[in-house]
Amino acid sequence: MFRKQKGWSQEQLADKLSITRQTLSKWELNTSVPDTENVLKISTLFNVTTDFLLKDEFGDAEEYARTINVSDTVEKFKLSKKAVQLLDDKGYVGAYYMSVKYAIGLVVAVFVCYANLSVLSNIAPLNDFPKQAFIIPAVALLIGIFLLIKAIIWSVVGYKLKRCKE
Repeated sequence: MFRKQKGWSQEQLADKLSITRQTLSKWELNTSVPDTENVLKISTLFNVTTDFLLKDEFGDAEEYARTINVSDTVEKFKLSKKAVQLLDDKGYVGAYYMSVKYAIGLVVAVFVCYANLSVLSNIAPLNDFPKQAFIIPAVALLIGIFLLIKAIIWSVVGYKLKRCKE
């Protein structure tokens, strides 16, 4: 069942397990069972526990194999749906206001940098100050620019998603 779900032939799976195709066929027909070493290989290959492989109720294993891909796909769909809903509900308008806030913050950061340099230049020539005195204003300016760009991108993405839904 796992082999078919992956789209592998008996030959391909047998090669991966280093066994013959006939041995694999016997396992699938329930005329023989794999040894412990091969059970471990199979569990690793298909990312399931050995307990799961050794269950008496094979029907449960088949049901599990059928639902693996379906549940993963459903979960991914739910996450993407939540992301679109978040952008529509809060993201679009929120990102617009965030970009305005960050633009104001950037203006304030530029003003603080300018004021800082003006005050420092009145105390002494700027060449007399250590380079560390300019790091904090520069970092504040870079953070402001980064946040503004991020908010603008979110606004554009939110706007495009909203237009696609209309």
